[in-house]
Amino acid sequence: MTEAWRVLARNYAKFSPPLTPNDETVVTLRTCLPLVDDPHVVVLGATPLFGKLAHRVTFIDAAADALSLVELASDHRIVNANWLTAAEEYGRADLVVGDGAVNALDRVETVTELLQLLKRSMRPGTRAALRTFLQHGMPADEFERRLLTAFESNSFSEVRLLLYGVVAEPDGATTIADIDRFIAELSDHVALDAEAAAGYAEKYFDWRGLTATAAARITSTGYFPTREGFARLIDSIGLRAQTLSAGTFPLAECSPIYSIEF
Repeated sequence: MTEAWRVLARNYAKFSPPLTPNDETVVTLRTCLPLVDDPHVVVLGATPLFGKLAHRVTFIDAAADALSLVELASDHRIVNANWLTAAEEYGRADLVVGDGAVNALDRVETVTELLQLLKRSMRPGTRAALRTFLQHGMPADEFERRLLTAFESNSFSEVRLLLYGVVAEPDGATTIADIDRFIAELSDHVALDAEAAAGYAEKYFDWRGLTATAAARITSTGYFPTREGFARLIDSIGLRAQTLSAGTFPLAECSPIYSIEF
């Protein structure tokens, strides 16, 4: 896990939807479970709420920081491993789930490699259900209105997802620090005077738990695709997927669940 995701793990309790799932998300994910007794769910990452999905749940992550978030029940396991080396775990799964797992990968080639590995490893009749953050594609005026509303209500999880939609490249390539740079220079991007912009930025970086300078030094990259781009990627691998709503929270439309058949 790169530095950006270590910061996320350290501050996970501060986050709210849309950056984290809620009980509505869990209800939808359960509809992806096959009709078998005692299904086995494998989680890409360490989303604590996903422990509710089944009695048997395995959490996989390369970072101990992330795995420390999990409160293990009797039939839960943690596996400290890179997702690209966990083929054996996928072969035992009835459902693989992830919350922003696709976005945490460093580039589109790595996303492709993971999806291809799932295709090779998972048994026929099983699924992956991956909540994925997408570029929102909003017109500039709507984006600015929603961004300022999120700042005014201190809804910083919404702020970050809105900004992923404008700092990501058309192919999904994203430098995580660009979000923090955008906010540090907020008055250059939106119709705010310098004093108001500085007030928003101060509250944001307090919530972030980093100074603007420290945040700008993070070199982590991610993958935040357009809806059309991610659909093309899935299709290019020869997979079939349907999109499911993750809930009714703000910006849920930008973080659908991709239910992929194997």
